[in-house]
Amino acid sequence: MNILDENIPDEQRVLLVKWRMPFRQIGFESGRKGMKDTEIIPFLQTLGHPTFFTRDVDFWKRSLYHLRYCLVFLNIEDDAVAFFAHRLLRHPQFDTQIKRMGAVIRVSHEGLSAWRLHAAQEAHHSWIDADGRALSSALREDEAFYVTGLPADDAAETKSTETSL
Repeated sequence: MNILDENIPDEQRVLLVKWRMPFRQIGFESGRKGMKDTEIIPFLQTLGHPTFFTRDVDFWKRSLYHLRYCLVFLNIEDDAVAFFAHRLLRHPQFDTQIKRMGAVIRVSHEGLSAWRLHAAQEAHHSWIDADGRALSSALREDEAFYVTGLPADDAAETKSTETSL
């Protein structure tokens, strides 16, 4: 289950709905409007292994990690939240619920940083794989998806149709 903080802009929430990403937002489908930061962690522990997305830097603390949830601090602009949330959920290190549990993750344009349960130090992950190639195709798909709301193949067809008109 993916949970969006109340501080996620409505237009980003609408994009996620359009893209059929499963999520609930605090104050809309989950929790209650105006929940304090101190209430969110106990609330997350009552849910079935949620991944919580926020733009609040107060959730980027190693001390907050727990096996029952994942915290994602989106250190990006308001208008890029949906794109980077989608991108994180497709990243090979975090593409399943099991891989995310027990992690506190910071998402930025440069890549990902994560504290994991029992890890001695923060781990850093690039948007590009070790060979410098595999994630580039995922990036193209993400960019097409972000711009058009369509999978990369459909977006390419739409673009070629538009340019031929």
